[in-house]
Amino acid sequence: METQKIKSKNYNEVESIEESSILTKIAPFDDFLSSKGGFVKGSVILLTGTPGGGKTSLAVFLQGIMKDHITSLYETEMSGYAIVQQTKRLRIDNKNAFISDRSIHATFQSYLLELDNLKPELVILDSLQVIAKEDYSHLSEVDATYEILKIMRNWASKNKTVVIVVGHVNKDGTFEGNNKILQMVDVHIEMVYEKTSNTRKISFGSKNRKGDPTKTLFYTIDGEKIEFFKTEQLSTQDKNAVFKDMLMVTAKKFITSIDDGSERCLAFQKEVGLNVTAIFNTEDTDIIKAMKVIQMIDKLSLGYGLVKNLEQV
Repeated sequence: METQKIKSKNYNEVESIEESSILTKIAPFDDFLSSKGGFVKGSVILLTGTPGGGKTSLAVFLQGIMKDHITSLYETEMSGYAIVQQTKRLRIDNKNAFISDRSIHATFQSYLLELDNLKPELVILDSLQVIAKEDYSHLSEVDATYEILKIMRNWASKNKTVVIVVGHVNKDGTFEGNNKILQMVDVHIEMVYEKTSNTRKISFGSKNRKGDPTKTLFYTIDGEKIEFFKTEQLSTQDKNAVFKDMLMVTAKKFITSIDDGSERCLAFQKEVGLNVTAIFNTEDTDIIKAMKVIQMIDKLSLGYGLVKNLEQV
């Protein structure tokens, strides 16, 4: 019997691949995106965010500023006209920026065929869940979203293109999907709008294979542009507001993480609500109030026997 030839390679035989990137030419944002700077070609990015975070505005803004690169937005939740009206303040005047909706491409497969002809360097799909439900109704939502991301990963790798997929979030701001989906993307970016402090923050959710996952930027959507700036550029008042919001977001995620639907948990949540109201009716500063909320939740969770302490979550 003929011995089968070994196809696997030794580690020192694996060829290195030099990754290249696409710059937006906005220095803070390029530095935030990856170690190389900018969007790394061949990568798939999951973009999620809270209502008002500006996901659509960011998508259209990127198309506007990346004038030297062909970009394509496939919008399945709104009409192309509605997108143009919603973002008209951004004044997109770029012959390389393309947009299509369901009236142009009724199916995801139809859009994919156009991509092969258009050859964009940046593709934006909005949204992952809608395409999954409407184009892959024969599959479960998890399997459908997995299939879509698999298709786009292969397409991005083959064409050295950047793909941004917009995803829905739950009420607490976390991604509406499971870890199986997150494993299919290279980067997860979150855009969060905090109404109480009127601040917007962009950071990495579960991962960033292309750079530092701990980096954070703040941003404003003002008139014709989106402006990004680092934490050290915030005023003292803004820093206090951001810190307070971060504490409150942590508290909300903690409460969600231990919600098992039991009577004990419901009683815990009710008591937390009453205590939060009492704390925020005091004359303490917002930061002190937020810290008291954290301490109160930690103490009550111990009392109800839900977890040992907040640090374990």
